[in-house]
Amino acid sequence: MDEVVDSEDTLTGMQLFEPGQLKLVAIVFENNAEIAMVEDAAGQGYAIRPGMKIGKRGKVTSIGPNQVNIEETSVTRVGKKLTNNIVMLLKKKGEE
Repeated sequence: MDEVVDSEDTLTGMQLFEPGQLKLVAIVFENNAEIAMVEDAAGQGYAIRPGMKIGKRGKVTSIGPNQVNIEETSVTRVGKKLTNNIVMLLKKKGEE
């Protein structure tokens, strides 16, 4: 019953990466703006901000001192909305 239906939208930018494919490497607070830096498996860096779409169903909801919060929303075939919260933690040097 809870089969998720994917949107037919074309994915671009950070929507091409699922949160699990990215590593949080830095968080910057500047002039009331929060920016998080993430890396893909190849070491390519990207900046993400609150409100940005990430992955097929995710949206960056907030950036804190050591974490990025992402809310994934999916819709089932019968129109039921499912949400999942993902937290990306900033690892300290030496932590894996």
